[in-house]
Amino acid sequence: MAMRPYQISRAVLLFCVTFFSAGMVYAMVYQMAADDCPPLAADPVQWEKLLDLWQRGETTVLVRHAWDCDPDVEAGCVNGNETLTEQGRQQAAWVGDGFRRSLGGEFAVSHSYLHRTRDTAMIAFGHSERNDSVTKPCKTTIQDYLNGQPVNGNKVFVTHSSCINSMSDERGERMLGFNASKKAHFAVAAFFERDSEGKQQLLGCVWPGDWASIPEQRFEYHDLVAQKVSDYLIEWL
Repeated sequence: MAMRPYQISRAVLLFCVTFFSAGMVYAMVYQMAADDCPPLAADPVQWEKLLDLWQRGETTVLVRHAWDCDPDVEAGCVNGNETLTEQGRQQAAWVGDGFRRSLGGEFAVSHSYLHRTRDTAMIAFGHSERNDSVTKPCKTTIQDYLNGQPVNGNKVFVTHSSCINSMSDERGERMLGFNASKKAHFAVAAFFERDSEGKQQLLGCVWPGDWASIPEQRFEYHDLVAQKVSDYLIEWL
């Protein structure tokens, strides 16, 4: 039995809608996989876990350098792409303010050999040590460096996208599902839990514009005083 013209059109339309819908679903799933790093600013439970680890000194943070000048599209770039733009300087300031407000405490800061990582670290934290242990290609040096670090003490390493992309799990798969070299990921901070053997487990990420939405970590003065008095009494007794 032959199909009538309107039936053919309806069948074609149904096929097109189904094909388009399947394509949209695939694109959404792919995008989720491509940008897979738990956003800590949107997950209070995971953030509380990070705070607990941070207070115990069991956290490693990789920070990508802030927005740098692109000589191919911007005029007046000094020293190629080693100079931060005004937006990049603002991003670095947001990162530093976020760490002070939302995390606090003491932590070691280092940066790679690039000027843009040094400038990002200095603007954000006011101090940093150059680290030449991690060089290109980062695929092996970043893992070896981090796994060889002492277990105790929080550590922040300001680096570049290829090193962040090189972080892999025990199966050899990339820990961060996104490509850190994209502009959307300038100054992203990737937080890792460091286990007793020095191995890193991804906790989540904070992007520079998200720090403002994370609650301030308040250390109540009377709690600090009570702790000091308690320590003194224990020592005196």
